[in-house]
Amino acid sequence: MVIKNHRLRRQLDLAFGMLDALEPDLKPGVDFAACIQAEIRKVRGAGSRDRRFYREIVYTWLRYREWIDPFRKADLQIAAVLLVYLAGETRESLPAKAELPHPLRDSVRASGVDAASLLTSFIPDTRFAIEALVPDWLPREFPVGADNTPHTLDRPPIWIRTAQDRVDETRASLEALGIDVSAQSDIPGALSVPADTNLEGTDAFRAGCFEIQDIGSQAILHQVNPTGGEHWFDACAGAGGKSLQLAGRVGGSGHVTATDTRSSALKRLRARARKAGHGNLIILEPRNAEAADMLYDGVLVDAPCSGSGTWRRRPFLRHQTNLDVIRQYARMQQRILTRSAGRVRPGGRLVYVTCSLCRTENEEVIVAFLERHNDFQPEPIPNRLNLTEIAPGRFLILPERLNGDAFYLATLRRK
Repeated sequence: MVIKNHRLRRQLDLAFGMLDALEPDLKPGVDFAACIQAEIRKVRGAGSRDRRFYREIVYTWLRYREWIDPFRKADLQIAAVLLVYLAGETRESLPAKAELPHPLRDSVRASGVDAASLLTSFIPDTRFAIEALVPDWLPREFPVGADNTPHTLDRPPIWIRTAQDRVDETRASLEALGIDVSAQSDIPGALSVPADTNLEGTDAFRAGCFEIQDIGSQAILHQVNPTGGEHWFDACAGAGGKSLQLAGRVGGSGHVTATDTRSSALKRLRARARKAGHGNLIILEPRNAEAADMLYDGVLVDAPCSGSGTWRRRPFLRHQTNLDVIRQYARMQQRILTRSAGRVRPGGRLVYVTCSLCRTENEEVIVAFLERHNDFQPEPIPNRLNLTEIAPGRFLILPERLNGDAFYLATLRRK
């Protein structure tokens, strides 16, 4: 099994060099996305399409590393075939797929269990086990009902959030550019586009018609359902996707105060807030937030986490995560949740969110918090989006439900 196209073979040779250079950095605490960008920038004469192709190849390796690496050592020609076959079907990868040897060239690209079966039948004396793509610790950490593997292997679409009165305008603007746009019927204003779409270069984005925000992230506030006039504190705002969404939901008679430990994230949030025109969003540096003593109707803790719910978009995290990393995050989450609880007024709500599916970061954090804080209790809320409810007021947003990232959500009420 060989690829005969000389240009493609040269590109794949370069890609294998990138993998060799990147592999030592695939460890906890490293900004691996930045490492990938830096490595791709080193390729002289690479145009934008070439760079996107290299990125897709690197991300395919990250998704299927345990299948590909044995051939990187034993047979680079087969490793090259696997990388091209398993790559997502993007504008850059489709021409490469046309160069695959028969019979892979003529088969429909598969992923997960289907790919394992197909490749095992095509490549003699090799078993492509789906279990090999699962970390040893994962079955214990992932909750019952969460699919351990297939959802991590395909990149989800890009999701955007639009104001309901701009949905038609936004959709028409994107479709005029030849972009396929789909709507999510359960969440008004949620639209998806293919994963390789460059949205930031569109007029609609520059005009502020939409925010790029994963569907799972959007679903959080639809489930929590904050109401107009409420005052909320966003303790871990990051670049502010949920802060902006929250400001829109509480309206002009309410307000949102947002902070984060990273000044760079707050700088981005300020720019996004100006563009979105949210005058009811107050952004505080951490030092100023600590000094504020106001109590709020709701406090949102979108806690730093291992990111196991985002492996579809960031597959390098699967290789950078272990039980020690998860436990370190859980200790941090406990501290943040305890500190934030003091900002909730009596009768107000404390909302805990992670983009992780790990029990240690989710249920165990909440159970431990409730044991130490008897002034809080679980808050049952309607299951508006038909999510997986694992206890009263505690939900999983699974990739197979909304075709986005995975999240954990817990709602608590202060007595």
